[in-house]
Amino acid sequence: MIAAIKPAGTNTRGLLAYLYGRGTHDEHFDPHIVAGFAMLGMPDPGRDENATLTELGRYLDEPVSLRNSEFGKPVTDHVWHCPVHAAPEDRYLSDAEWGEIAQRIVQAAGIAPPGDELACRWIAVRHADDHIHILATTVREDGRRPKLHDSGLRVGDACRDIEKDYGLRRLKKADRTGGRRPTQAEVHKAERLGWEQPSPEWLQDRIRAAIPHVTGAEEFIAYLEASGIEVQARRGPPGDLLGYAVGRPGDVNEAGEQIYHPGSKISPDLSLPKIKARLESSTPEEHPTARRHHPSTPWHQATDALDTLHTDLADDTHAQAHITALGELLEATAQKAPAHLRAELQDASKAFARAQRSQIRAEDTVLATLVRTRLAGAHRRMDTGRPPRMQEYDLISGLTGLGALLLHRGTHPGLLEDVLRYLVQLLQQPVIVHGEAVPGWWTSDSPSGRPDAAWPRGHGNFGMAHGVAGPIALLALSARAGHSVAGQHQALIHCCRLLEGRASYLPNGATAWPETLTIDGWIDRSTMPRRPGRPSWCYGTPGIARALQLAAIACSRAATQRLAEDALTACAADPEQLARIDNATVCHGWAGLCLVMDRAAADTVPDSVLRRVLPRLRSRFAAHVAQHALPGTAGLLTGGDGILLALHTLNPTHPVATGWENCLLLN
Repeated sequence: MIAAIKPAGTNTRGLLAYLYGRGTHDEHFDPHIVAGFAMLGMPDPGRDENATLTELGRYLDEPVSLRNSEFGKPVTDHVWHCPVHAAPEDRYLSDAEWGEIAQRIVQAAGIAPPGDELACRWIAVRHADDHIHILATTVREDGRRPKLHDSGLRVGDACRDIEKDYGLRRLKKADRTGGRRPTQAEVHKAERLGWEQPSPEWLQDRIRAAIPHVTGAEEFIAYLEASGIEVQARRGPPGDLLGYAVGRPGDVNEAGEQIYHPGSKISPDLSLPKIKARLESSTPEEHPTARRHHPSTPWHQATDALDTLHTDLADDTHAQAHITALGELLEATAQKAPAHLRAELQDASKAFARAQRSQIRAEDTVLATLVRTRLAGAHRRMDTGRPPRMQEYDLISGLTGLGALLLHRGTHPGLLEDVLRYLVQLLQQPVIVHGEAVPGWWTSDSPSGRPDAAWPRGHGNFGMAHGVAGPIALLALSARAGHSVAGQHQALIHCCRLLEGRASYLPNGATAWPETLTIDGWIDRSTMPRRPGRPSWCYGTPGIARALQLAAIACSRAATQRLAEDALTACAADPEQLARIDNATVCHGWAGLCLVMDRAAADTVPDSVLRRVLPRLRSRFAAHVAQHALPGTAGLLTGGDGILLALHTLNPTHPVATGWENCLLLN
């Protein structure tokens, strides 16, 4: 059974006209409603000669019309349409059975959760033996929109259960790794132009054929271009490759413009992050001398993996690497095989692609479950109007840190967008604490992260590790990477104004922000800091100013960007501030300061003062490490591991670019 949720529509009456019409080839017969949100009194033009499509459309649209009359921006994308098809060999299903199936699908989708009396209005129309169409209007009776993210996956799971319960043809459960099927328009276009394959399939074959021949992302893009594929690379401000889209030569729209398909839309495993991870996983770990005598081509890597396959499958990471290697072996074999064998080997390669895409890393599932659980708890708390605990949203323990991991991995873009929507609401929706309106990120905890009688009204935290700078940086970096949700730009502008307004401009030219504020300090701005604190990543000027710089770049606020960069430059050149650093750690010391300055300088003009002071800061960092023993404890933020990583990363001669510092939300 296939349930295919269509893109959101705008015209309920128009869709009803199709469902109750004759069809494009006169294939519709006896259209009628088999199930709905409230069958009693439902106008059904297929069974009541006095009922009209207009009447039924207005009946379904009533919550939409009511919301649009009471709120500012009207809802237009409110028509949810899901055809549900049985397999040709399946038995005949009665109206009652189709009605039960429709009920289970709208429950799974979130259109009408079980027991929810304020759910969306919906109907299921049958106009053929083998399928129904479910139509819903996605405004609930209480005016809210339903939560439909991942509804396709949930509906697919429901269909697998329905197949089992009704004795229908059983399909495999979706794992979100397969490439999308070409649309009817793409299929018809290929037929019209005499192409053997629609463009997405043609492109997918050529992308997969390219991967075994390259060793890095830039080389991958160059290989596609050399193969005659139209490539559109998406890059960040420093020139970093962020994503790509490909087009088939000759595949143009009505205006004659090239049509491009993002790699992730062709197939989830062909997104740039997935391809990078695949290429990195196939890098041989050999001594350079040995590598001269052992070429590191995909063919050699694949055959080596095959030789050691039986010894290494117990470990998930190694197992995934072996699957990748075997997939490349099949792909390489198919490309070089004799013509009479090539077609069969290409079919085998495609069949194996599903196993190669297998999401073997169980932590992705655990991560997704954790994020959904934490988001649900956060939204329940928001509904009560209470302020959050620090660990709900902060970078170290909360949803900002989980969002940073989702952004880095690139495996759950929809879930990342859910986190971004939460942060947009957190940053802009105030809460009331003891009768005073304070920002939504005002925590009920003390700065220690726990409730404390000495802080009865909680506090406002400006730091990167535990405060508002973390969510600001995540929203800005997500926007830079192409992840955007409604209200994100406005939230960043709001935060730019917040940090501009809360900055203290000191006589020596330095800029300082409060690390924490009580409610009295929030109301009375005369209590703003008179001197800068320790220049640390976690709470000090460096982390806060970097978050402001990122937000300003995302919003194209040049004056705000200059303010942030001036604050960083003054910090880097201020002996009083630098004298407050008493250790080399990432969290509070030289490592964190130098990492912030290095990443911030990369976003400045080439001749900026900040770039010029970097060598001096790195020298002082190295000198401190040389003169003092490393901390006795292991750890990234406050231990020796983070210090050593920072030293390698900032080495001007041989920098190490592993991306480990992404967890600090600096880049």
